[in-house]
Amino acid sequence: MEFIKFFNLKPLLFISALMPAAGIAVSLPPELNKIIQQLGFDHQGLSLIVHEINQPSPTVSLAAQTPRNPASVIKLLTTATALAKLGINFQWPTEAYITKSFNTDSLSGNLYIKGYGDPFFMPEFFWRFVYHLHLKGLRHINGDVILDRSHFAVAAEDPGKFDGKPFRSYNVQPDALLLNFQSLALQITPKRDTVEVQSFPRLSNLNIVNKLSLTQGRCGNWQHRITYLAKFTSNITIDLTGRFAQACNTRTLYRSVLPKIAFFEGTLRTLWQERGGRISGQFRYGNVPKNATLLYQAKSLPLAEIVRRINKYSNNVMTQQLLLTLGAELIGPPGTHEAGIKVITDWLTEQQLDTQNLVLENGAGRSRNTRITAQLLNDLLLQLYEQAYMPEFIASLPVIGVDGTLAKRQTHTDLTGKAHIKTGLLDFVRSMAGYVHSRSGKRFVVVLLHNHPKAHTKQGERLQNTVLNWVYTQS
Repeated sequence: MEFIKFFNLKPLLFISALMPAAGIAVSLPPELNKIIQQLGFDHQGLSLIVHEINQPSPTVSLAAQTPRNPASVIKLLTTATALAKLGINFQWPTEAYITKSFNTDSLSGNLYIKGYGDPFFMPEFFWRFVYHLHLKGLRHINGDVILDRSHFAVAAEDPGKFDGKPFRSYNVQPDALLLNFQSLALQITPKRDTVEVQSFPRLSNLNIVNKLSLTQGRCGNWQHRITYLAKFTSNITIDLTGRFAQACNTRTLYRSVLPKIAFFEGTLRTLWQERGGRISGQFRYGNVPKNATLLYQAKSLPLAEIVRRINKYSNNVMTQQLLLTLGAELIGPPGTHEAGIKVITDWLTEQQLDTQNLVLENGAGRSRNTRITAQLLNDLLLQLYEQAYMPEFIASLPVIGVDGTLAKRQTHTDLTGKAHIKTGLLDFVRSMAGYVHSRSGKRFVVVLLHNHPKAHTKQGERLQNTVLNWVYTQS
């Protein structure tokens, strides 16, 4: 979910040009300057800090006070604030309520399901939720299923507004009752003469019409050769057309095609029917009545595990769920983006960190307006290293050459496993921030924010790798 289109370059460069070249306290080492020039870059749009842990001043500092777009690196602020304010064991409930008792196995009334924003409410957890309702003796619902999403207040937004790709999973909007990121996994497998398509989760209200043709040749950019069209009637039909190469083996296409309520209904009806149950009524939105009785409460994974999933894989919707949770828990429900941002900025201020040039939009990085300085990120990472929850925070960051978004970066090199780094990528933006364990045993904070017409290209990635390798060699 990390690479997102960034179309409007001019405002970014215009803002950068207006900013003073503040923070140039330590010149770049000659070897780094040489590499920057060889890769076709200069210092335009570049901020860099290398700071050894427990040392009073940085080893390298370039344009440290210049605010830049950090892309997904901004997730570090959201996740760090959550660990500090909510605690590593915080959990999200999901609850089932009834207003009428049921005899034998039938409920002559509505079932209410209330969400509190669980960022990782996946089908396997939903299956367990349904299983526990059946353990309570509930088999048949002779009423409606009411979905309560009132814990969050999120303004309706066109999911394609950011980059014109409304069905991409990274563009899913947050929701207090969000199931499986509202995304369907279409597993595509070539057979001898045909292409097989299976969906996960299975939805009772979804029909997939598979018109894919099997071809030979290289797999290549297989997703671009598949077209999907959703048709909404009493049930939902997805027509898949195009070509799929035998060489692709099994691939999975993740798309958010169905409306939230239809996705939730299709999943629940399937799980309910598999256990021999029946739901007679409709699915609709509403609030749990004050006189309702709690039938069952499920708990999410603890926050430390949620943060790990957010930072390792740069999950946008999970981060926004976390931002809204900060607002709901610390200011009061319903959670809003504005309240969550206030919690973050207030906490940074409490830590005596300079937020003067900080601009937050959604806490996730899927933004053209977010701005932060390398200095603020550096100071935050230095402080976090001293906190009791430091192990959970650092463990959430991708390990270079090992896992997460950096699993394929710098593999089988001396740097492999020696850097915990969160990266960010948009068109014309590439960033990174985290910790490097040098070969001499020293630990460094590294922050690089790069806003440049070529930052998102391979040259921009090589620049990051060069900086990390240089830090690793420091004695």
